[in-house]
Amino acid sequence: MKHVLKILIVLVASGMWGCELYDTLTGVEPNTRPTILLKVEDTTPDIGTTQTITAEIYDPDENDEVTVTWEVSAGELSQTHGTSIDWTAPMDTATVSIIATATDTKEGVAHKEVIIYVGNAPPKINSFTVSSEHVVSGNSVNLACSATDPEGGELTYLFKVLDETGELDHAEDTDSTAVWTSPSNTGGSEVYKIAVFVSDELNFTSSDTLDVLVYSNYGSLWVVDSDHKTLTKYTSNGYKILTSSQSFSSPVAIAGAVDELGGCFVADQGSDQVYKLDYNGNQLETYSGISHVIDIALHQYTQKLWALSYNDGTVTVIDQRTGNVEKTIYGFEQPTQIDINQYNGDVWIVEEGNNRVIQFNITEGVDTLPDSLHHMIALGDTVMGEGAMDFTTDFNGPMDLFIHHRTDVDLSQVFIADTYDNQIERFSFRDGTYQRLAPVSPLSASPQLLGVITVNLVDMVLVINASGDLELFEINNVLQKHALNGNYQFVKPQVLTIEKSTGECWIGDNGTNQLVKIKIVDTNSFTVQRRLDGFLSIRDIVINR
Repeated sequence: MKHVLKILIVLVASGMWGCELYDTLTGVEPNTRPTILLKVEDTTPDIGTTQTITAEIYDPDENDEVTVTWEVSAGELSQTHGTSIDWTAPMDTATVSIIATATDTKEGVAHKEVIIYVGNAPPKINSFTVSSEHVVSGNSVNLACSATDPEGGELTYLFKVLDETGELDHAEDTDSTAVWTSPSNTGGSEVYKIAVFVSDELNFTSSDTLDVLVYSNYGSLWVVDSDHKTLTKYTSNGYKILTSSQSFSSPVAIAGAVDELGGCFVADQGSDQVYKLDYNGNQLETYSGISHVIDIALHQYTQKLWALSYNDGTVTVIDQRTGNVEKTIYGFEQPTQIDINQYNGDVWIVEEGNNRVIQFNITEGVDTLPDSLHHMIALGDTVMGEGAMDFTTDFNGPMDLFIHHRTDVDLSQVFIADTYDNQIERFSFRDGTYQRLAPVSPLSASPQLLGVITVNLVDMVLVINASGDLELFEINNVLQKHALNGNYQFVKPQVLTIEKSTGECWIGDNGTNQLVKIKIVDTNSFTVQRRLDGFLSIRDIVINR
């Protein structure tokens, strides 16, 4: 067997040498066929379109010249020879075969075929738009689609909400517009996806989608970022609705309840103005000349807007329905905060420069109030002239003031964070006047922010201290104090606002540059529900109620 193998190998080798010897003797060089690679711009072109098709040729025999010819089963060729041709698709749907043939000078031939599918071009959607990317639940938005048919045929439109919610009003299938009425009572907010399907006469279809944020205006909130110079609106669960297009210099405070849709007033300290804005953040009115405006408040019943001037030491009262200034009261020393009891018309002003708090009653009208605090004469137990009271005793750095509004006015209370004395001052309304109650010493020093919240059916005061600690004490039993622990440590809390009905709080923390939504779980704990990033200096928050 070993000898047989050797013979076979010799025979094969001899055959190979014989071939080379034959070519040498005859003078005929061996030939290798060329190869072809076809490059096509689009294998599914539209009807009647033109494209360039190129043949790349490879021939290992250096002295060969290669010619290329073309054949096509449909459509038009610009030429039948050459390595590059232009081909125009037929004016109907078709499956087209294009063949390139490469032939060298020694008659070596190669073929390459490409199949092209010519079809009707689907409609081209140029734009699909909505009149507003956000809408209050139960309200409507307009949808519009701009589309063209490459073949110039008629188009039909189908609009569809992907989860089939709300109501679509689409008059005819050839109408490129529609109206969508969002669902009512969605609670917090939800993003709905709306699609449009555009079809041509051969039922070739293109589609596009867009998103619409539907939200309940109740519970939505406005946030002022002074360093970013912005006013931004969010849903109750923290989805961004819009940023006002109004240009601000240094916005510092907000007052709500401009209208039932949730407009607001914004105090712009940098421009000495207060802006009245609608629910989309568009300017309605401007009130000028309030030097270094520091805070504002709106009495909803009388529609009077109160604006504090830090530099001038004044409070200006404006009728927001007419825009007229009704009163300016002088004589304050660095006023910093104002709040109004909506049920009995009491106006409270924190005066940092004098370490005091002043209260006005406006039930008899603002024209009955004094023109200047300097003209008031203290009588007896801090009463200062008609309709005003000056609480000056034992304040040392009043920082935050919160009025516990009650429809039963005799249950109204006022709480003041007296920061440097490390206590919470309290006033209770009884028999047409306020009585000062014993202060409360919080568990932690330097109370800065206050609010009233209901926990387990009990009204409690929420206190946030300079260290970022949170605690509670019961309104009717101040000895019941509770430290709150949660999954967030506040660093530099600046502003607090509370949605009492849900037990949820929004806290602007300028130490972390975050807006944080928490829920008080019980008297000992809270949990974070949402954190919003990207702020620089949160100065004020207002919830639309």
